[in-house]
Amino acid sequence: MHRIVPFLLLAAAGLPAPRAAAEPARVVESWMEAARSEIPGVSTERLKALVNGDRSFVLLDVRLPGERQSAGAIDPFREVAIPRGYLEFRAPRKLPDTGATIIVYCGTGKRSLLAARTLERMGYTDVRNYSDGFRAWKEAGHPVQPPMSAP
Repeated sequence: MHRIVPFLLLAAAGLPAPRAAAEPARVVESWMEAARSEIPGVSTERLKALVNGDRSFVLLDVRLPGERQSAGAIDPFREVAIPRGYLEFRAPRKLPDTGATIIVYCGTGKRSLLAARTLERMGYTDVRNYSDGFRAWKEAGHPVQPPMSAP
């Protein structure tokens, strides 16, 4: 009975069940591939243009609070910070408009990809992933600011 519970939890979350317990890396990669095919990506150049000119989207940082504190943020005055592990619990309150354009980012674009897919499954209709990630933003020489406060 206890072996059935993880599969039921995966099914309830809408994630595919693993084929065998020995293949977790392949399972995660299949989740990533599925998410890449469903979630539009945003490049560093496109995000820079949007941050500079388009104020009609929500920038969602799903990094851990320690990452934000040590590395900074892209646009702390307008972005929403919800650590990935709290997304399902905090998004309904912090992101009440399910029709808003939301661009999700993390350090490398991987957690944000899965977070964007989760938001879509929660009913958000215009979710995108900053696929290059915060590291690429910094490497491109774009400004980084101290975060406003820890989430």
